[in-house]
Amino acid sequence: MPVSSPGALDDPIAAASPTVTGRLALHGGGEFMPGDEPFLDALLAAARTGPSSNGVLHAVVVPTAANWWVDFRKMASQEAATRDIDVIMIAGWYELKRHWRFFKVLADLKRRGHVLKVVLVGYPQGMTLADIEEDARALGVHDIVSFFQSVNGDEVGRLLQRSKVSVLWSRKEGANRSIVESLFADVPIIVRDGLSYGYRYPYINDMTGRFASEHNLGDVILQTLAERDRFRPREWALANMTCQRAASLVSEAVRTVAVSQGEPWTTGIVTKVVMLDAQAYWDPADRVRFAADYDFLRSCLRPSPHATARPADPVLQLQPTD
Repeated sequence: MPVSSPGALDDPIAAASPTVTGRLALHGGGEFMPGDEPFLDALLAAARTGPSSNGVLHAVVVPTAANWWVDFRKMASQEAATRDIDVIMIAGWYELKRHWRFFKVLADLKRRGHVLKVVLVGYPQGMTLADIEEDARALGVHDIVSFFQSVNGDEVGRLLQRSKVSVLWSRKEGANRSIVESLFADVPIIVRDGLSYGYRYPYINDMTGRFASEHNLGDVILQTLAERDRFRPREWALANMTCQRAASLVSEAVRTVAVSQGEPWTTGIVTKVVMLDAQAYWDPADRVRFAADYDFLRSCLRPSPHATARPADPVLQLQPTD
């Protein structure tokens, strides 16, 4: 999680304890989680002991984010005739993902005579599949929803290729990967208007999807289903936010800093892809090519002083809201 904004630390010296105070902008967004503390402490130390030693950590803004590193080869577009799933939602089993709100909308559509075929893809994240299914039964939509838990990236791609519309109904997100996966599968995405304190993702636009409110989500789903042929999400994503473009932007930022400091520069970084629980190189041969570098990095490992000294709970916790 590299820092992604200059002057992101308001008072780094005062924030040198495990509990972070002040603002901190992190690449990719999201909550602070167990294991983040050593990284944050290293940033604070850099601010205190860097060239200026004035408590300000200077950083370079790179116009990319954690959800750019999608392996779009797994999300190839399919003909409309093969798309038998009306709506797909990809979100962990977590209260903040607000599945039950989505179920209420599906129930209202069902009462109005619109019985949709819906797929939910998720994994345990504070709630279980049984919890989610119980909510679906309580709201009378369990019969129209199919559930897939902890499936691999290939299966996610196949489900997206069968889908007509994707929905993400959180009120808060970081750089959500399922949005971009939907785009690469040529599936227009609907997200909540006002998501993440009103930030409007630039990649939700006339070519890729729509914003909707709590009051009109059902109608927006029906409208998007009726007009899905006018959207071009995969075309837009391939032109604007591939993992290759992300690698190029990061490489150029690093090259610019290296050259300005008189450091040698030979070549840029190679392209990676990010999945739910792993990372890999776009070209598997790169893993072999860098074997000696990995050996060196392993030789540098030492036990973390934070392994037993820090609590297991997140530094910051969010309370579920509706």
